Amino acid sequence: MSARASQRPPSMPPKAAPFGAGMKSLALAVPETERTNDYYRGRVPEVVKALEEKAAQFAASPPPSAGPSPSAFDDAMAPYLADPFRGTLKRRILEPGKKALDLELAAAE
Repeated sequence: MSARASQRPPSMPPKAAPFGAGMKSLALAVPETERTNDYYRGRVPEVVKALEEKAAQFAASPPPSAGPSPSAFDDAMAPYLADPFRGTLKRRILEPGKKALDLELAAAE
């Protein structure tokens, strides 16, 4: 490599990358309608029951051996293996007649 090719342009600081990206702000909007686990237990009890049975089987089976120690994700999820909702308590749903674009507009305002 020639000496000229290894030189940086004068406008570039010595350790700066030629290109970079960053986030200066974040705008968000979430749907107003909130559903809890009780909503699903009352609305579709047979589905929740089936999920509870499947979760119980999954929690009772030994995890696949992935090496000497489980990952941080496995450690964090372990308490929720028997939970059919996997630790989720509430979720937001888009109201009937609304579109994702409505949320984008609300976030931009």
